Amino acid sequence: MNSVRVTTGYDSQSAAPVPQARVRALLDEGHPRMVGKADLGRLLRVASALPENAVIVEMGPWLGWFSHALAAHGQLHVVDTFRWTADHDRRVPQMIAPGDSFRALFEAIMAACGASATVHETSFADFTWSGTETGTETGAAIDLLVIDSPKSPEALKDCLLPVLTALKPGATVLIKNGLNPKQYEMMGYVEALVGRDLFRFAKDNDPSETNILALERTGSGGTELLDTDASAPDDVAVTLGAAQVVARCAAMLSEGNLAGALALLERQPADPDMIRLWDATEPSITGPDLQPLDLAVFADLLTRQNDPLARAEPAPKALSSGPMAPVRAFWQHHAGQPWRCRALKPALLQRAQAFGYMAWPDRIADFLPGRAVIDLGCGSGLHGLGYLAHGAVSVVGIDPALEPTRDRVKNLRSRRREGFGWTPEQIMQDMPVLKLRSESIADQPAATAFDLAILHDCLAHVDDPEAALAKAAALLRPGGRVVIRHKNFYGWTGHSGQPKTVDAFDPTDPAQAAVADWGHLSWQAPEDHYIRRSLNRVRLGDLVQSIERHFTIETLTEHLATEKTGLGRLTDAIRARHPDLDRRDFDTHWIFCTAVVK
Repeated sequence: MNSVRVTTGYDSQSAAPVPQARVRALLDEGHPRMVGKADLGRLLRVASALPENAVIVEMGPWLGWFSHALAAHGQLHVVDTFRWTADHDRRVPQMIAPGDSFRALFEAIMAACGASATVHETSFADFTWSGTETGTETGAAIDLLVIDSPKSPEALKDCLLPVLTALKPGATVLIKNGLNPKQYEMMGYVEALVGRDLFRFAKDNDPSETNILALERTGSGGTELLDTDASAPDDVAVTLGAAQVVARCAAMLSEGNLAGALALLERQPADPDMIRLWDATEPSITGPDLQPLDLAVFADLLTRQNDPLARAEPAPKALSSGPMAPVRAFWQHHAGQPWRCRALKPALLQRAQAFGYMAWPDRIADFLPGRAVIDLGCGSGLHGLGYLAHGAVSVVGIDPALEPTRDRVKNLRSRRREGFGWTPEQIMQDMPVLKLRSESIADQPAATAFDLAILHDCLAHVDDPEAALAKAAALLRPGGRVVIRHKNFYGWTGHSGQPKTVDAFDPTDPAQAAVADWGHLSWQAPEDHYIRRSLNRVRLGDLVQSIERHFTIETLTEHLATEKTGLGRLTDAIRARHPDLDRRDFDTHWIFCTAVVK
């Protein structure tokens, strides 16, 4: 019998009956629907397994595409306010005015399809199920619940609250768009319900086929467990593939938890479908704690993990090549490290790059992967971020001038002291594998704990270069290496002040005139002046001999000055004033040396 039974609801003022010819014309054009044929196939597989005289509740039937199929498999109850929306009007133009009731149209379509349903014209939140609807004495009568695309945890709760205790143990709940990670908050709520043992995931969920999610009632737990404020337990297993992973990651990023999202991502096998799902989901992610940089970083790393071509790319060799370079390098070099996700701080790495602290790590990149590093005379310690990005597994930076609670450092690009945004203490809190200490080289215990010692523009400032090199050797494990960059005091720019270049020399400036053109070699600087206080005047030959006493030199490169940095300004008069110096002393700007501990 073709019928639509009315049981409850608003004081309905349905529109006038819809002419059958119009209904037939509408159906002949294709039954209006918001789901695909694969979704209908999923629905029918569940419905066909229902017992005889099964009780089915459908919340949100629209124009009956699912309803007419469900009615063939049991006693169908549909719940809706039946109010036509602007979205409905877009899909079926000029059928009903937005805001008017479409119940008459639904009834006419059901009748034309030869289907029967009991209509509950009410909102989901106001719907009640007493059990008398099916003529049973108990309310636990529902075999199948179908819910139309809840957009939030609250919307799903409104659907479940009236019927939870009426669902039979093992009853199936089908949620349209339940496997759509755009609805990541709702998917997170479903995981919470599974974690509270209200439901379990059906074994035959297949996100590659349809985004309808199937749950099964466990038969335990009541409506008090439908709280939307509690989060999902961490031990809910990933059983729904990429959709579940993307939804979880989206939820964590909306809460500012990049480390958590990355930790989940790195545990997943490569799946190119995850890229498609993420691209569709990302624009929908919101939240007061959402960081745009986190989204950009996560999207980039997700692609690198799941795209076969991107996955095969080596880690960037030049950290200064772009804002993502140090982030990608850090991520790739530290695959397998338990601290990788917690220690990856994109904003910190990009800030260090912007301040010019990646150029020196780029130069020594080949020495860094897998090494425990000690940076002797580390200055601000920011080079350590580049060492880690290039694969160092730990970095200890020591410098007696380091100020743990101040964030003002030298910007190597602008050559000014500026606020960095993190103090050394804050950097260590964010990145525990980097330790920065306000200590001298002499303070270090002679423990062979490191693979690589770095002395970057350090040996010109210590009281005893020989002792500093001996301590560096003592800190290294057998086979350990030292990397040295040393600026020559006897070169044109050896004073380490202004002018830095010939073009910048201002002879009218008394401070510059005193030190320019090798004036710093004979100038009697005040006791508190940098030249007297911080520079030790070690000769290149003496320094190389000290290195050789403790290390076997692999490479030693003497970089000459350029015309920009004074080459060509040496005169016979200047040489006559310093007869003990040779051309090597005057012309060498800096040296680069690598050596292995003896």
